[in-house]
Amino acid sequence: MTLSTRIRSGGCLCGAARYTVRGEPLRVGLCHYSDRRKSSGSVFVAFAVWPRSSFCQSGETSTYAGRSFCPRCGGRLFCLSDRFAEVRIGSLDDAPSDLQPIQEIWIKRRETWLHPIEGAPGNTKRMPSMPWILRKTELSLPRFHFIPPPFRANPGRC
Repeated sequence: MTLSTRIRSGGCLCGAARYTVRGEPLRVGLCHYSDRRKSSGSVFVAFAVWPRSSFCQSGETSTYAGRSFCPRCGGRLFCLSDRFAEVRIGSLDDAPSDLQPIQEIWIKRRETWLHPIEGAPGNTKRMPSMPWILRKTELSLPRFHFIPPPFRANPGRC
């Protein structure tokens, strides 16, 4: 890590769960998928994706359907895989005004009163970076179900 590498920090509302990310994100976007809407309580989720090696967490978190949150205050924080850390940019300590979304996913579920991101490629399906979160199964379940990520002995704690 060089001296010029930016470090961003974030956490939950009560401060019990914290994280840092180093460097610039690989991508920033908005997701309009119905499960993300339900889990956030909003009409979309704003996220940024970093390499997993750039992510570090401290404090206790719980995870449901691949989404990590503070078990004390319920603040939604991030989704982790072996390769990527997807951070809810609203949980960053400093306003994420420099992290402009460049893509939207599940745009077919975007509210009609929300304007598309100018110049952003739209995708009507889920993002391939986090394929372990949801997978459609044709045989057993009519909807989606959680497929857990591979077990990690070192979950990236600080």
